[in-house]
Amino acid sequence: MNSWRYIILILAYLGGLFLTGLWGFPNPQPSWQQWTLVILLIFIIPPSLFIFLNRRWRRCPQLRFWFLVSCVAFFAVIYFQFRLPSPRSTDISHLIKDDFKPKQV
Repeated sequence: MNSWRYIILILAYLGGLFLTGLWGFPNPQPSWQQWTLVILLIFIIPPSLFIFLNRRWRRCPQLRFWFLVSCVAFFAVIYFQFRLPSPRSTDISHLIKDDFKPKQV
């Protein structure tokens, strides 16, 4: 694998992380419409890049590499959602009341 392919894979991972921004940051429970939009973008953009680059770049990677690029971006989205913290029902933040009145000093 040459250096261009590594760069493309790194950009795919970063692109997958940036696609989670479509949900609004942070969103621990995205809706099914948001998941559908991100998955469609992940699996439409790389093949369209293949079609575009195949005519202009003589040593363009094959289509199965672009499928790998889609998988890397998808796993980046899944990993980000897995690592996003969400408070449990026993978290201390649920015990603190937020009924403080503002005081002007």
